Amino acid sequence: MMRTKPDYNKAKRCAYKALEEHNVNDFPIDILTILNSYDDIKIIKYSEMAKQHGCSIEEIISLNSSEDGVIHYSGKRDKYIIAYNDTIEVKERVYWTLAHEFGHYILGHHKESERYSLSRNEISEDEYNIHEVEANFFSRFFISPPAIIVEANMHDHNKIMEFFGISFTAAINTLKYIQNSYNKGFRFFLPETLSNRFKTFIRKVVYGRTCSNCSAFSFRSNLHHCGICGSNDFHNFMKGEDIDMIYPGVEVNQEGKAIVCPVCSNEETNIEGDYCTQCGTYIVNKCSVTDVDWNDNEYHTCPDPLPGNIRYCPSCGSKTTFLENGILSEWNEVINGNVKKPQLSAVPDLSDDDLPF
Repeated sequence: MMRTKPDYNKAKRCAYKALEEHNVNDFPIDILTILNSYDDIKIIKYSEMAKQHGCSIEEIISLNSSEDGVIHYSGKRDKYIIAYNDTIEVKERVYWTLAHEFGHYILGHHKESERYSLSRNEISEDEYNIHEVEANFFSRFFISPPAIIVEANMHDHNKIMEFFGISFTAAINTLKYIQNSYNKGFRFFLPETLSNRFKTFIRKVVYGRTCSNCSAFSFRSNLHHCGICGSNDFHNFMKGEDIDMIYPGVEVNQEGKAIVCPVCSNEETNIEGDYCTQCGTYIVNKCSVTDVDWNDNEYHTCPDPLPGNIRYCPSCGSKTTFLENGILSEWNEVINGNVKKPQLSAVPDLSDDDLPF
């Protein structure tokens, strides 16, 4: 018997299950990697289809009965093909399309309808509408879960667009959906299996700020200065570039100590002490201000240690030891994602008496 209404609870449960099974803990989701992890799904671009068949994109759109994308099913081989229009310039629209088609797959719509295609000319209008609503509902809870939006207190559509990678229309509709649900008495909660997984992402949303000077994005709770350029001018209406992505630095361990000496490449620096055993370089990145330097009337409460690419103390704005000692260059000297590495010639000759250990 054909269903007469969408199963919203099933779509939501399936979305949460997919988030759990694919170990998603950040957004936007790498949807193509997820789709390619399934042995029974083949992904193909409209541009590839057009090239294979020697026709235009418009003809491929007509063939698939969709400008955005489609999922086809072969019952004999029990295989799926997801075709999507890669010529669409709005990447958020493509992102939603892929999640939508994934929803059809996860919800088993083809097997339910016993059809190769779910297009309007293949199934009844009522069945088509039910499947489309369920796939969209799956997409919403998969790539922009309302429970996370509520917990992170996200009221601005721009912020939702930035952090979840969805379009203006999707963000506005999700906010309207949340408000309408609240008006009807519904509340949003993540399953216990997912609640801990998204704590870091929620911290990004709550504490995240973007430096107006260098566009670096940070989410420390005690952030007063940009860790890259030292500026104290921030905004939180747009998510900037992740510090770890655009400003590489020295790989450090949990104590902030370089795993490999950034000057002489000694790999034994993590055995003991804070200085390289070969060249004497100080290999811990932290605020360069010490308790001795600090004002007697104040406490030195700067975070210690710091990541290996941080140039300025996020608390007081002072240079970090890596910048102070020339291990890191100033942020605007980073060219093509590469930090100028200090040369061995810059290290003074040290006798055994000079070594700090």
